[in-house]
Parts: sequence; C-alpha cells; structure tokens
Amino acid sequence: MGSASSASSAGTTDPTGTTNTTNTTVTTDTTDTTDTTDTTEPTSGSESDSDSDSGSSSSGGSDSDSDSDSDSMGDSACGDASLDPGEECDDGNLDAGDACSPLCHIVPTGIKLVDESTIEKAGIGKLTNQAKCGSSMALIKLDGHLDNSDWHCRPSFSCSGLTLAADLSVITQVNAQIGPFGLNCYQPSTSWERPCAPGHALVGISGRTGTIFDKLQPRCAPIEIHENADGFTIGTGPTVALDPVGSNGGNPFGPLDCPANAVAVGAELGAGSWLDALQLSCKTLALSFD
Repeated sequence: MGSASSASSAGTTDPTGTTNTTNTTVTTDTTDTTDTTDTTEPTSGSESDSDSDSGSSSSGGSDSDSDSDSDSMGDSACGDASLDPGEECDDGNLDAGDACSPLCHIVPTGIKLVDESTIEKAGIGKLTNQAKCGSSMALIKLDGHLDNSDWHCRPSFSCSGLTLAADLSVITQVNAQIGPFGLNCYQPSTSWERPCAPGHALVGISGRTGTIFDKLQPRCAPIEIHENADGFTIGTGPTVALDPVGSNGGNPFGPLDCPANAVAVGAELGAGSWLDALQLSCKTLALSFD
C-alpha cells in the first residue's frame, strides 16, 4: 500500500504545470548510489587483494631466479676441478706446493735471463778483459786484492745458477769463478771478497776512482717471486750496498745499477797492474714454466 501512495505522489503537478520529480529522483539515486557503492566496494577490495597476490607471486619468482644465479656463481671457484674463466689450471684442491697454486695459477719451474744490456762504464782505462757468466747465471760475488797503497788489482767474479726451491724462494751458490784478471799486483797486497747474501745477486757498483780504482762497493738485491690475481711475477727487491773496500782517494762514481728487475751477468774491465776500468752487463729476470 505504501508503494502505491508513492506512485500517486510522483504524478502531482505544481502550480506552474511542471511535474516535480526532483525529490523522488534524488532520493532514488542516493539510495541506488549507496547500494551500488556498498556493492562495488567488496569487488574493489577483491581486485586490490588480487593485485597484491600477483605482486607477491612475481617477487617469489625473482627470489627463485636469484637463488639460481647464486648457485650458478658458487659453482665457479678455484679448487673445484673445473677450468673456469680467469683460471690457468684447476687441480681440484687448494694445496700449495704442487703444479697449480691455491689461486689456480700454473706454478713456475725455473728462472731465465733475457734482454742483455750494459750500464755506464766506471774508470778512465780501456776495457780489455771480459768476465761472463754462463747461460741463466748471475754474478753473486766480487773478489780482489788491495796493494799497500790501497789500489785495486787482480779482480775476480763468482757466478751462480738461479734455482727455485719448493716454496719458490731463490737458491744461489757459487757455481763458477772467473778471473783473477790482470798482472800480479805491483806491490804486496791483501785479498778481499764481497759475497751477496743467499738468494741475492749483484745489481750494481759504486766507489771512488782516479787514474786507478781506489774504492769498490758492490751492490746486491734479493730475487723475489710474488703471486697476485694475474699470476706469478719475478723481480728484484731493495738494493743492499755491501761494505766498501779501499780508500777515499780519487773521485766518487755511481751507483751504477742494472735496470729494474735485472741482475749483473758479467763485466768488462781494464786490468793490468791495477784495475782502471769496469762496466757491468745485465739481464732481466723472467720465469719459465717448463
């Protein structure tokens, strides 16, 4: 019955003759809108939850990919018996002392000497004598005599092969002696010797000279092998000046050193009754992997 009354009211005409439907329409629209909003809100919420679930699923897929990548990267490691990029070898362990280092580099088996050069000559005499070590040998000792006037005479040199120990330290020992050079000293003399320390080689010379040599001071350096991310390298360490031999006559010369990472392998000299000229020859250190 209430519904019929509402329909009768919708047909009422105001004094202007215009049908008044505004109140009925607003009331109806408001009710419909409210009902529609109530109806659509759960739907909107459901879509939001769906979006959230979808995002969570996508993230889960990303984690799975990340885990897969991590596992793949973990498979590439030194010591896994698989030759991976950047590795020279991989023997399946990280032990030191074998042919493949714990950083997967091939371990050197020996030392060779390359690229010979000469350094500046000391003294005013002519180079008339030559002392030369054998192949892959270096000078490790300088000997001679001093006469009563402290002038140098009858010099000689000692050579050594360069051998690698199991820990890649360098072993030196006298394998050959060259000299003495020149005539017997003009006056009575005393002998002297200046050996480099074990594992060191002669790399230079300094001293004092005028017409003849008044003082000699050999210079030695350790031979060192190192391993870094790129592999093994060899070179010389800090230079060590040995105790000088002789007097303070003449003028100072030197130090006259081999190039970086090179060692003395021989010398040319002028030696008659006294030593009056000296020039070292050098070669650069290198590793062999035979």
